[in-house]
Amino acid sequence: PARPTACEHSPVCLCGARFGPDGTMLGASNFPPISVPQPYVAGDGSGWLVAWVAPDYTLRASRILTDGTVEPDTTAASSAHRLLGLVHDGEHYVAAWIDRLDLHLYAARIDPATGATLDPAGIKISTTPVPFGVDPSASMAVAGGAVGISWQGGAKDERDVYFARLDNG
Repeated sequence: PARPTACEHSPVCLCGARFGPDGTMLGASNFPPISVPQPYVAGDGSGWLVAWVAPDYTLRASRILTDGTVEPDTTAASSAHRLLGLVHDGEHYVAAWIDRLDLHLYAARIDPATGATLDPAGIKISTTPVPFGVDPSASMAVAGGAVGISWQGGAKDERDVYFARLDNG
């Protein structure tokens, strides 16, 4: 398919459309394109949240409703180097990222109804910084309403695996 005009100057662009179970496109057009590097998406049963790190190093998030409405994006964190994951814990969305100033791992809860960040300063998850240039290969999962976050850290030739539990609430 042709690249949307709004994305012609961006190396990465998020576009989408809704399809029914039989494969036919629902609605008259695709969602409006958003220029997004390395986006993550999570669903809560009544819509989705797409999150990404913007060129100004803010963590941005936009809700997409089931009818295809894309709501204006909001700032979820003011200093993000890299987004590591996004999940829904049964009550809130939870995003995890590496902060660009201290290189620690942070997380924040995001209200699914409004897109507002409930932890504007973030919750510091790691006790030591992730070394610059090291891929933390993070993953997130939910069990019993708690979010598990796993990542790698340490020197490039000594890759320790870490785990943190973030309880809902």
